Amino acid sequence: GWKDYARFNNIYRDFDGFFDGNPGAIAKAHQEEWFKKFKKTLLEYADQIYATLPKKNANENDFRVVQGPYLLTLNTYMRITDPRDELKARVRFRIGEFYANLKDWDKAQAAFTDVYQAKLFVVKEPELRDQARLRAMTARYDAFKEKGIIPQDLKAVKLQSPKKKLPGDVVEWIKWVDEVAAQKTSQPEVMDKLLFEANRVVYAHGDVELAYRRMLSYVGTRPNSKLTPAV
Repeated sequence: GWKDYARFNNIYRDFDGFFDGNPGAIAKAHQEEWFKKFKKTLLEYADQIYATLPKKNANENDFRVVQGPYLLTLNTYMRITDPRDELKARVRFRIGEFYANLKDWDKAQAAFTDVYQAKLFVVKEPELRDQARLRAMTARYDAFKEKGIIPQDLKAVKLQSPKKKLPGDVVEWIKWVDEVAAQKTSQPEVMDKLLFEANRVVYAHGDVELAYRRMLSYVGTRPNSKLTPAV
C-alpha cells in the first residue's frame, strides 16, 4: 500500500548519484521510455495517496496524515526532472495547493511564486502562471489574516483617528495587489476580493481618507464586481 513509502526516501538521492549532477545525462534520460514510465508512476502514486483523503471537508489534520509520502513523491519528481519537463510547473503548483491546505502559507506562497515567475522550469500555460500569481498573493493574505493583521470584522473608524503604521510586508503586499489589479487576469473575482481586502486593511489602520479614495476608485474601475455594493 501507499503507506509503505520508506523505499521512496532515497529515490532522489539515487538519481542524484546516477546522474552525478550531469545535465546532459538528465536530458538524455528524459528521452528513455523507462524514465518516462517512472515519472508517470510517481504521479500516479501521488494521486493514489491524495485519493485517500476524505472526499468532503478534508481538514488540516487529514492533510497532515498524508503529508510525508505525498510531498516526498512530488518533490522527488521535481528533483529528478529536467527544467524543460512540461508537467513540472503543474507538479509545483500541486505542492503549493497542498501547503495551502496545511495552512503553511509561506511554503504555499514559495511554490506558487516558482510557477508564476517561471525561472526554474518551463511554464507553457499562461493561465497557470496567472493562477499561481493570484494563489501566491492569496497565501500572503491568508498569512496576514492568521496573524490578525487583516481584521475579521471592520469597525467604523473616526475621520480624525490616529493612523497606525502598516507593517512593511503589508505595504509591499498592497503594492503588489495594486500592480496586478491593473492587469488582465483569468480570475477577476479573485482579484476583486484581494483588492477589496487591501482597501479594508488601509481603512482598519486608520488612514480613512486614503481608504475612501481607494474605495471610490474600486467602484469606478470595477462597477460589475460582486463586492461593489459592499463598498
